[in-house]
Amino acid sequence: NYGAEAEVSLKTPFFFSARVDRQETNGLQPFNWTTALREIPAPIDYTTDTLNLQTGYRSNGLIVTLDGTISNFSNANNTFYIGQIGAGLAGYAYLPPDNKYYKVGGSVMYKLPIWSTTLMARGSHSILQSTPLLFETPAAGITWNGLVTYDSASGSITTTPLKNLDARIHYNYLSTHNQSD
Repeated sequence: NYGAEAEVSLKTPFFFSARVDRQETNGLQPFNWTTALREIPAPIDYTTDTLNLQTGYRSNGLIVTLDGTISNFSNANNTFYIGQIGAGLAGYAYLPPDNKYYKVGGSVMYKLPIWSTTLMARGSHSILQSTPLLFETPAAGITWNGLVTYDSASGSITTTPLKNLDARIHYNYLSTHNQSD
């Protein structure tokens, strides 16, 4: 796993940061082939490239951010041959398919001058896409279209109205929409 990160603020409350990284995984992993009750070695050759961008405003009482992520997962071995599974039928095992992930989000944190109160809110929208080729179907070569979207939002208020009393009110929301085949 390797990458780089940089942030630019130029001694102002405004900032911009960027981060890129690559994760590579190679080798063999155990794969359980349940129809024959045996374990075989599966070749893995995964690469994940990720780009994170963030911009915003920071001061003593207010932080506002807007961020985005793009990630691409590639698998050089989406399937591998595991042997004959029946009367002349070839068997294939499926490993994780290539996929793409996109996310955009934003957050606000505001400190009120009363009772050490802080208001926080965050929202995001993300998309996960995958289109693996299906080999073991009656019409070989069919592509399956995977598309899942996520919307999330959260908010909280924390306060200290008395010296030894902390209080927090929060709300979390998550919505998932599966638009896959």
